[in-house]
Amino acid sequence: MGPCHGKGPQPSVGDALPRKRCPATGSSGDCPVMGRGMDPKERVAGGKNGKLVSVSELPELGEVPPSPITLADMLDIEKCPLRKPLTAEDIVVVKGAWNRTIAWKDAVMEAMVYKWTHEDPEIYDILQVQFDELPHDMFQLIDLSVRSLDRRTEVHHRESYTSRFPTCVSRDYDGSPSEIISHYTIMGVRPKHWAELKDAFMFAMKTHNPYCYKEHDGADLDLGETGAICRFFHVHILQRSHDVLKKIVETLESPDALIMRRQALATGRISEFGHDFFKKLLLAHPDLVDYFSKSDMDHLPLHFMSMVETLGTMGVSLRDDLRLLARLGHVHRAAMIPADAYAKAGHLFAEVLAMHFEMPERVKELWHFSFMAWATVISLPMTVEERFFADAEDFFSELARELSWSASALQLRLAQIRSEIGLCGTYRHTTEEIQVGARVAWRNNPKCIGRIAWDTLLVRDCRHSATASEVFEECRQHLKIAVGGDVIQSVMTVFSPKKPNERWGLRFWNSQFCRYAGYRQPDGSVLGDPANADFTEEVMTKLGWQPPKQRTRFDPLPLVVQFPDEDPKMCEFDRELYCEVPLVHPQYAGFERLGLKWTAIPAITSFNMNLGGISYPCCPFNGWFVELEIARNLMERYEVGPDVARLIGVDASKDSTGWRDRVMPVVCEAVTHSFRGKKLSIVDRYTVSTQFLAHVDREKQCGREVPAQWSWIGGWVGMNCPVWHYEMRDFYLRPQYHYQSERWRVEEAMMRTDRDMRSPSDNAQEHDPRRVLILYASTTGTSLHYAKAMAKELGLGYQPQVMELGKVSEETFPRFTHVLCFVSTFADGEAPKNGTGFQSHGRCVSAATGHPIQYSVLAFGSSVYPAFCAFGKFVDKAFEAAGCKRFVPIVFADECGDQAAAFKQFLGGVRNELGPRPVPPGISEPVLEAALGPASGKAEPPPEIEGHRQARVVESELLVSDAAGSKFTRRISIDVSGCEGSGYRTGWHLSVMPWNPEEEVMQLARALGIKEEQVHAQLEVSVLEGQSRYPASLGFKATTLYAALRYHLDITVRSSSLPAILTMMHSAGALTQEEYGEMMDVGVDAL
Repeated sequence: MGPCHGKGPQPSVGDALPRKRCPATGSSGDCPVMGRGMDPKERVAGGKNGKLVSVSELPELGEVPPSPITLADMLDIEKCPLRKPLTAEDIVVVKGAWNRTIAWKDAVMEAMVYKWTHEDPEIYDILQVQFDELPHDMFQLIDLSVRSLDRRTEVHHRESYTSRFPTCVSRDYDGSPSEIISHYTIMGVRPKHWAELKDAFMFAMKTHNPYCYKEHDGADLDLGETGAICRFFHVHILQRSHDVLKKIVETLESPDALIMRRQALATGRISEFGHDFFKKLLLAHPDLVDYFSKSDMDHLPLHFMSMVETLGTMGVSLRDDLRLLARLGHVHRAAMIPADAYAKAGHLFAEVLAMHFEMPERVKELWHFSFMAWATVISLPMTVEERFFADAEDFFSELARELSWSASALQLRLAQIRSEIGLCGTYRHTTEEIQVGARVAWRNNPKCIGRIAWDTLLVRDCRHSATASEVFEECRQHLKIAVGGDVIQSVMTVFSPKKPNERWGLRFWNSQFCRYAGYRQPDGSVLGDPANADFTEEVMTKLGWQPPKQRTRFDPLPLVVQFPDEDPKMCEFDRELYCEVPLVHPQYAGFERLGLKWTAIPAITSFNMNLGGISYPCCPFNGWFVELEIARNLMERYEVGPDVARLIGVDASKDSTGWRDRVMPVVCEAVTHSFRGKKLSIVDRYTVSTQFLAHVDREKQCGREVPAQWSWIGGWVGMNCPVWHYEMRDFYLRPQYHYQSERWRVEEAMMRTDRDMRSPSDNAQEHDPRRVLILYASTTGTSLHYAKAMAKELGLGYQPQVMELGKVSEETFPRFTHVLCFVSTFADGEAPKNGTGFQSHGRCVSAATGHPIQYSVLAFGSSVYPAFCAFGKFVDKAFEAAGCKRFVPIVFADECGDQAAAFKQFLGGVRNELGPRPVPPGISEPVLEAALGPASGKAEPPPEIEGHRQARVVESELLVSDAAGSKFTRRISIDVSGCEGSGYRTGWHLSVMPWNPEEEVMQLARALGIKEEQVHAQLEVSVLEGQSRYPASLGFKATTLYAALRYHLDITVRSSSLPAILTMMHSAGALTQEEYGEMMDVGVDAL
């Protein structure tokens, strides 16, 4: 009766394909999959019982419907315009961006596939059976295509670059992207679907790759269709899909295909054909005998001939017939016909046909292709199930080693799993299996340096939690357990797994239990954590989260969880659960005044744990911090470095002072000191490096090699740690933790309208046409560094485009209204290599305004050389000669002087001229609001001047000045003899903090109508945005109005800037037309 793979009798092929009932539709009579029921009297002898049937004897096609597949209908080639081939530079851009994506491939590929299948339900319908395998296959397709761009660079010295996507069963395609595309073409994916995948790919690259460099990868992605990455997808994937489909269509409409269809119609009339086929198949592959009972053999050949007749005449139309093939595949899966049986049958199929028909070689090849195309669809359900079981078998083999199971115990458990999969499509882990699997997955994670404690992980089985409130309660318990003992306990809480081929499953929106909000400010800065600015905006606008009335840099975000097919739910925990630690320093008393803090529990919620083919996308996990993690967060995201540098007396104005290397240890020391003061677990990078090497030795004694990614271990902790020189191998072991996509970000992108899809600057440009282009020409990278800094300063409002000076063309300039040039001079007044192609083009009129383009130049050079900033001056004159309008005078940045100060001067001029970008109508504009509180009494100097002494300027003599007055050298003499405790020696550096004279401060106050007693009042500055009010970020800390005017604000109005100030005041409505005209007429000197 056939093999038994579980309890009870198993369905045979004869049971699955009854003679009088259609297996696909369940209806009686003729079967649309297996063909029409044919009377045996209509069958004829052929092959070995008679001569071969010639082509002239085949039935005419008029007896069967023609194939619905047509070249025009299927291909629609005009929708795939050709793109120009990639240049050598384009290839470098694509390979670099892809290499940076590989580290985050799990999240990027999942985001791409989920967006693709959500936006086009037809794709999900077509590929639902293999939905869980789509990320793997799409990664392999793109990876192979990228690798083929330049094969010279594919000989790798190290193993960090790998094409194997984390899946439990290898599914490689012989290095051919066309083979993958052919498979999905047979499954029904059309060029229009590949075009939709391109859009999803671009989205995922932008939003889910933390390593995406905004200045390189991001800039290319922003170019859209003209960028190298998008053109790569067009040329190497989209165009290839057209080529593959065109070849299939042309093959199926060839004369050979007509012969094949006529033969297919005749097979149903040759009585021996089915018997000959199965006889050869079972003799060649006796392992298949068990799948067919004796009772099958009476009907199986007849059904097979009917199937060949129907499928052969329909070709591979892959439309409605594709669904019939898919249904037949589920019937075969129920019969447990192994997936490799089709390949075995395919090699014999054409051979048996040749026994009965005159078979030209091309027709024979076409038959084999068609049979394997049918088999691809029919065998897919069983193929997916076999891979799923192979995943489980691999996991439980590892589990058996960990738990010392006997061979019989392992086989019994695998038999149970096979039975469960056959009945339910999945299986269920025991609590012990989850606990051991989670610990081993931590041990196998190559990016974690703290794996020495892998076997102490406390795993909580919470798969019973069926509601959001139950999930939130378990999360509270998780946090309490983590900090409930003498040290922080590593804990994992496992919630319900994702069902097979289900989208999303249960998962959190957050990446960690405790992350701090990031509030975008009117000037483009962020109050709080910039890494969470998008998420903060999402929970405020979509879920209605109300932040505290007084917003701070450290406001915990709510926890958001979403069940499949349900709306997201939000919960705010008591702040005590986060165990926040205020940061203080044992040596610098002023460190506490910086107001820094951090949570003690790094509870990650964005991991997907895969155990034996079952995914657990909701399994929050915590360990404990390395002090460097918190220090880097504060330095890189909160940008506290300059504040700490001022505190410890380090000059942070120039990179050459090495201030970051001196500040980072101070921040690390403060973190360690603060955590230990609160008796909370923290480990320093030197200790954790030693622990990692001890872990490697322990694993070696157990016969296990440790996978490790150097960039996350040796490169992360730095060269002074012992793992820096430790050679390590990065290889993939299972079970494993994977990154996963952010559901809220994917779904938010799909809900946008065309207007919403544009950037904020695009919306603003409907009301303000100004667009800024930043050009740079740099040899050592200095000009590029400051060009990027300018782009960051203007970013949120203007979103400027950054380009090399040598790459601009005549068509570039008219798209912009303002051009900023950052230009270095090379050698004896020459242009840097990336500026040599610059020419002053004649089209210097903005298409947006119809007025001449406005420009300004920041020229870099060294006064040591005679041709100081010669190329910068040349660029300035070239724009002027072309008819452009200079809106900020040229500024010179001397390498021998303070280039940072020159940049600040240039930035101030640009900001003064450009002004803020107007907010479009309908959008609430944040308002800066200042208020004076009660008087504070005596004016106290601000903490920033701690360590400074008041000195007297005794001489200020102008030595050298150019004609324009833009470059000058002045000798300033300062008498420090009266500065008590200064201890100044010749050659030392001085930190100079200029103050405004007190009489000028009081004069300004009187002019503004501020009473003298109010000058020393408390200063409170807030940002009012809708109904919310939060502290404003001014870039300085002033306790009183007097302190702000005396020590922080430049209250001197230069004659050169007064006209622009009057114009801005007039535009803002502060001056009437008469007042404005009168002041301008009086003249700057009189004012």
